[in-house]
Amino acid sequence: MRSWAALRPVIEGLAATFGPSCEVVLHDYRQGDRSVVAVAGQVTGRQVGGALSEIGLAVLAKGDQAENDLNYVTRTPAGRVVKSSTMPLRDENGHVFGALCVNIDVTALRQAGDILSALAGGVPADVGSTTFTDDFADVVDALVRKEELARGKLASGLSRTERLELIKALDERGVFAVRNAVPPGRRTAGDVAIGPVRGSRGMPQGGSVTTLGSPMTPFLALDKGRLEANIARLRGRLKTPLRPHLKTAKSVEVARMLFDGQAGPITVSTLAEAEAFAAAGFTDILYAVGIAPDKLDRVVALRERGVDLVVLLDSVAQAAAVGRARIPALIEVDCDGHRGGIAPGDPVAAEIARTLHNGGGEVRGVLTHAGESYFADSPAALAAAAEDERRCAVQVADFLRAEGFQAPVVSVGSTPTAHFAQDLTGVTEVRAGNFVFFDLVMAGIGVCDVQDLAMTVVTTVIGHRPDKGWILTDGGWMATSRDRGTARQRVDQGYGLVADLDGVLLDDLLMTDASQEHGILSIRPGSAAELPDIPVGTRLRILPNHACATAAQHDQYQVTDSSSAIQAVWPRVRGW
Repeated sequence: MRSWAALRPVIEGLAATFGPSCEVVLHDYRQGDRSVVAVAGQVTGRQVGGALSEIGLAVLAKGDQAENDLNYVTRTPAGRVVKSSTMPLRDENGHVFGALCVNIDVTALRQAGDILSALAGGVPADVGSTTFTDDFADVVDALVRKEELARGKLASGLSRTERLELIKALDERGVFAVRNAVPPGRRTAGDVAIGPVRGSRGMPQGGSVTTLGSPMTPFLALDKGRLEANIARLRGRLKTPLRPHLKTAKSVEVARMLFDGQAGPITVSTLAEAEAFAAAGFTDILYAVGIAPDKLDRVVALRERGVDLVVLLDSVAQAAAVGRARIPALIEVDCDGHRGGIAPGDPVAAEIARTLHNGGGEVRGVLTHAGESYFADSPAALAAAAEDERRCAVQVADFLRAEGFQAPVVSVGSTPTAHFAQDLTGVTEVRAGNFVFFDLVMAGIGVCDVQDLAMTVVTTVIGHRPDKGWILTDGGWMATSRDRGTARQRVDQGYGLVADLDGVLLDDLLMTDASQEHGILSIRPGSAAELPDIPVGTRLRILPNHACATAAQHDQYQVTDSSSAIQAVWPRVRGW
């Protein structure tokens, strides 16, 4: 049984027998956290050398007492429903050393069953998720998040007794049974805070990180002082309650700063965010992306845990599905033709509301987003966009109330309109997200100054092309994103402005082009400035066009004070 080559025809035969919806995975637990030694078929997305999941940890925790676990149902991080069986493999002495896992994608069958269940008056059952991944740290993070959700608080906020209980729970789940599961620079048995697992990636092992000269580039640097100032500025001008959108920061630590260390009402753009922030104690959450019916079971699961999670819709079909699941929803209004939503004055709003209400859901209110405000370029145009946003939302809310629906919530917002709204009569909450960091697009339309940008990408000079007038860095579009939002503005900032490590802008030096892992710096076209002589190994900052897109390329923030000293590492929520 120790010859994996001998089992290869077996797993390939099993996968071929059940067709493209089947995957067979072979694990050797003696390989430590990278236990996958063979894969046939593709369902969970894992590859040879990938990590064992929570299911494998359960086998390890039971040791030689482990038995076959047959026909259980789970869910992949991508949302696919999988029916699986895990069979431990034993050596000649009866000791468990691996496992054979068969995974069959039953998503389509599950959806058909849910439809039949709904027609019969039932509620589709929730399916838990499994962290199928190639990185064992993600599995540990998922287990910590589950324990945090059960306790209603972050691991970093636990008392000593609670921390010991969490360590015991992780041990019972098999975390510490995995050889090399706790590599240097990551987690120790006494450190169960969620941050250190993800937060240590990119750090040199064997030493502490104290300045921006230490972590491996490229990485995100976050100026906490500027972050605090940006938050204070918006909170200081708004008289209407703020429901910050966390799609930009995707950080529990930033979220808590928005509410003076506490939890408050938030907006998210993914259910992964909703789950992570719920685990951190945030229970008033708006999922502000049009709902896909196959995501409703995850919404229901959070609501059953006491989270007031509200969804967004703009069609009768969505309203029917949401109503059957008995979930509250906001109706999206299109105030400027930017993307989804119904037009103000469209009578379909009443039909959507009736369908939602009659199906068992709740018409919580309306929502709109002035996406076109990102292209306004004067205070007058920004104020006009804010007023149009308010007027459209209030108009549809008034219409719904006249039709007999309470529609208590009128939710508006974007970073530009939140900063230029003059009248918010009829509005119950304002949403904005980009404002915590700001970016060059916001500076370009006059919402902020370049000096307000709180987040930058730190890169290293790796070469020169004097013949082309280029400086090359290790920060390509994988580090900064391909967003070219300023290209439509009066001043095109390329892929970003360039500053030294102290934050001092270099005269007319831009990131003008990028490949996957290479950034190209050159002088702004038409400028008389000379290309600076910057030696290989020098660290530079790139100021981003679009903070949301740039932050999305990274797992964490290196948080600094007013200098380059790193005070903390804050993880970001990833996935959908």
